[in-house]
Amino acid sequence: MKNRLKSGTPWIWLNAGAVAVCISLLLVLIAVTAVRGLAQFWPAQVHEMLYQLPDGGAVTVVGQILAEERGRILLRTGNRATSGSELMWILEPRVLQHTTPLSMAVFGRKEGGVFFGKIIGVKTSGDLIRTRDVWGELQARLRWVQGVDPQIDQGVDQGVDQGDQGPDRGSVLVLVADGTEIELPINSILDAWQPNRMHYSQRLVHFFGQFWSFIIDGPHVDGVGGGVYPAIFGTVVMVLLMTVFLMPVGVAAGIYLREYAHQGWLARTARVAVRSLAGVPSIVYGVFGLGFFVYTLGGGLDRLVLGSGTFPPVFGTGGLLWASLTLALLSLPVVIVATEESLSLIPRGIREGSFALGATQWETLRHMVLPIAGPGILTGLILAVARAAGAVAPLVLLGVVQSAALLPFDGTAPFLHLERKFMHLGFHVYDAGFLSLNIDATRAPAFASAILLVAVIFSLNFAAIRLRGSLRFKSGD
Repeated sequence: MKNRLKSGTPWIWLNAGAVAVCISLLLVLIAVTAVRGLAQFWPAQVHEMLYQLPDGGAVTVVGQILAEERGRILLRTGNRATSGSELMWILEPRVLQHTTPLSMAVFGRKEGGVFFGKIIGVKTSGDLIRTRDVWGELQARLRWVQGVDPQIDQGVDQGVDQGDQGPDRGSVLVLVADGTEIELPINSILDAWQPNRMHYSQRLVHFFGQFWSFIIDGPHVDGVGGGVYPAIFGTVVMVLLMTVFLMPVGVAAGIYLREYAHQGWLARTARVAVRSLAGVPSIVYGVFGLGFFVYTLGGGLDRLVLGSGTFPPVFGTGGLLWASLTLALLSLPVVIVATEESLSLIPRGIREGSFALGATQWETLRHMVLPIAGPGILTGLILAVARAAGAVAPLVLLGVVQSAALLPFDGTAPFLHLERKFMHLGFHVYDAGFLSLNIDATRAPAFASAILLVAVIFSLNFAAIRLRGSLRFKSGD
């Protein structure tokens, strides 16, 4: 046993087991997050239950079952404007009757979340249309509204009579659980479906359609529902801009400390300082960025270019530029350390052979050392991107917003607007999960946004890994 321990084999297996446990826990975390987040896009059945109240009375409740535990059922009741709550716990023994009516419909709305009910008919110009295929009539009007609604809105804004633009957009009359009839304007409905009638293939098509809409759409006005495209766009642009600032400075600093600096107490002190900065909490960088980049540099630019007393400030407030610079500073120690370590691993004989052939130190560094060290340097970039893309605390102080009216990159010169506020997936997760006034309704979108953030980080890292692999192949490593 003693010889076996000396051989190191048990420690190898111990390390391998630790790595396997970490990877397993990571996969479980991603799987749980994905299930919790993506479940909202699946067209779950809508249940109608006759529920006995404590006083002996009974009430009809309608909703989608989210969880069942210890004799309780968690229902997503929707209809927040009429019921006042998005979720409802009921006791299973008090359910007197339980059905899944085929006529039950789900309405996805621009504001107010989902709505459950049975369609009575479609109203237009004040007249109620009752046809045998009322569902087909509603779908036809939804397609019509989604196709020409912007033109109608423009005509209304210009004072044109809506009647001259075509038929009235109308509304749909819906019977809700308590027996009342509610009118929903058709132009407020994004989509409508009857999940209890759907086959599996139809559910699958609906799932991918809803998920795709979540990716490419913007958030709704009330902050409940909608998509996260501006947040994805802002995250990617910020990370790419941060990389542009980070790599030249980080690599140059690492090269200087390893190749040019005198290896005395000053260089050792610098290395200790760099490694210490890697452990500083991200919020500290946010406070520094706010004080130095925003108030000092940004405020100075406003006074120099636009004059004193400029209001509202252009650069003297949080924006994409200052957030990217702050996160570049946050990630700088990782790149410096990775660059130094990569350069230190290159055999000294390569440098001496190059010097013997008459090459200068710069020529040796450029043509021999850096191509070999490139993969290791890119590994540092991968770690830096992973840390910066998920950092939320500094962004709260540096220009991230809940909803941005304009993207930081568009077709208007100068195209990349560094002074603009922006959205970020990490902050969107934080906002939806902790700051929303209706956390019950935004919990699932928060999980979905978290999965998208993981996907964005993975995609950026995968691109860097492919580039690293290409450099390794060219260098012959």
